[in-house]
Amino acid sequence: MYIEAAKRCGVDPTECIAFEDTLRGSASAAAAGCAVVAIPSVKPYRVDEYIKVGAMLVVDSLEEIDFVQLLQNIKNKTCST
Repeated sequence: MYIEAAKRCGVDPTECIAFEDTLRGSASAAAAGCAVVAIPSVKPYRVDEYIKVGAMLVVDSLEEIDFVQLLQNIKNKTCST
């Protein structure tokens, strides 16, 4: 799904950020090469499980994201929670 969506937008999946709410979706986006921000919909959740499948950031809400810092982390390929 992510590869096709990126293709339709004319970009490489590695240039995309996927916002996902499940482990399966996070794993799918990461496998496609996207940077993944997980916002788990099922609580409680374990951050390490999302990191293990490829999420670079795990938050409870979009309001927690510093988008400037997120873009810097993607550029530097660093993970945080």
